[in-house]
Amino acid sequence: MTGQRSRLGNGAHIAAALLLALSTAIQSTARAAQDGFHAQPGLGFTKGDHQVLVPIEFRYRWENWQAFAPESSDFHGIRTRVALDYRFKDKLRLFAQAQQSAVVGLSATASGVGGLYRSNNGNQDNPSSVRPSQIFAQFDAAQGSWIRAGRSYINMGTEVGYKEANWQYLKSKRQAQRLVGSVGWSNGARSNDGLASRVAIGRQVLHVFLAQPTTGVVVVDNEAYKSNDGILFGGLDWTAPRGVLLDNTELGAFFIGYSDTRDPAEVAGLFGDIEVYTLGGSMLGVYPVGKGRVDTLLWGAFQFGEYADQGPTTGVQNRDQLAGALVAEIGYQRTDLWAKPWLRLGVNWASGDGNLDDEDRNTFFNALPTNHLYYGYADQLAFQNLTDLLLQLKLTPMDKLGVEITYHRFWLDDSADFRWAGTGAFSRTNLGFARGASNGSTDVGQELDILVTYPVNQWLSVLGGYSKLWGGDVFATTPNSDVDFAYLQLQIKY
Repeated sequence: MTGQRSRLGNGAHIAAALLLALSTAIQSTARAAQDGFHAQPGLGFTKGDHQVLVPIEFRYRWENWQAFAPESSDFHGIRTRVALDYRFKDKLRLFAQAQQSAVVGLSATASGVGGLYRSNNGNQDNPSSVRPSQIFAQFDAAQGSWIRAGRSYINMGTEVGYKEANWQYLKSKRQAQRLVGSVGWSNGARSNDGLASRVAIGRQVLHVFLAQPTTGVVVVDNEAYKSNDGILFGGLDWTAPRGVLLDNTELGAFFIGYSDTRDPAEVAGLFGDIEVYTLGGSMLGVYPVGKGRVDTLLWGAFQFGEYADQGPTTGVQNRDQLAGALVAEIGYQRTDLWAKPWLRLGVNWASGDGNLDDEDRNTFFNALPTNHLYYGYADQLAFQNLTDLLLQLKLTPMDKLGVEITYHRFWLDDSADFRWAGTGAFSRTNLGFARGASNGSTDVGQELDILVTYPVNQWLSVLGGYSKLWGGDVFATTPNSDVDFAYLQLQIKY
């Protein structure tokens, strides 16, 4: 590392120590909420029916990448969110949040996500900005039902939650955000301008939304959190929580429409209008079996519509979108054994296209997802023309210490199609998905992801991990076909 990077690293360590001390001090002085200013249950002010909260989030993230590159490079991500949250009688909520985001220490040789940060922020070494990430008004019509207008995050599949840790993991890390998500792991993230509503029908929940995504994700300079004109998406997500229709089983269904009418002359990867509709459903369950618990996940989707694409010989033409995707996972957990072992096996499949010149387009379209959660933490694949066989082991060797080890074996669904990467629209000049040549092979390779998490207390959490992708024949023409990715993250939420 250069001297400058070393100083940045030392500064990060000092910041971490100060934040740990701050968190401890806050915890030791916590007191119950009452009229007037208070520190608990959150920093803010309460007066009768009026309440103002000041949620604060801080995250420091160090990343080191060597993605298809001869050498590694690292950088530091710093993200701070401060909000004002006004509530009146549980009937009205006014929320405004500002996000400060900075990526420090990028170099001209940066690869992986570091290279994306640099290329999408004017090749700056230290891009940063302060931008409005959420601004909305929410009206609560009844218990569990609301309508929201303005700028907010939409993470499809998260409107129903559970208190148990295994259900929380399955919902948030194995089911949600596969087609619509905020990409919150990135330093920029992505918000949405529009309408959203949650309607409680008995114990069932309907989530409806119509919005325009903002820029963000790897865009962290002053171009972040701007409306991405020309893109419109909307849909609904219905959930029958466990026990409503089936014991120990949650059922869901969803419909999404996505339209992109931006000028293809100004957008990389776009060849004309896209109008794709996705219809699907899910089933999630956890069942006692012997001394352990078996969990299952089924998720499927079918797509139709039109997608302007470029064929090898026919050129640009409007093609009929006909595609599908399927997720099937099963796990078994024993909480009575040391480390509470939880073994899971699964497959993620998204259709590919065997003929890029005909009138039908069979490549599944990933829309606006948070792909980082699912198809390898090295983030080299989108859920398009993909088969991903995964084997996962989760352990809790000490109280609160979590260890997650996941092995992926990747193939393309069809070698005539491309290897797709990306996480949906993130700028005004990019489709959001990049395609690379298959080199006539379906062998993408294999990946090992290791993640260690430790929540120090209710405010402070630490995580770190390492990912290694061994590239297959799809990367035959790449001088270095492997990816190495290491990271360390400290986060405070108060």
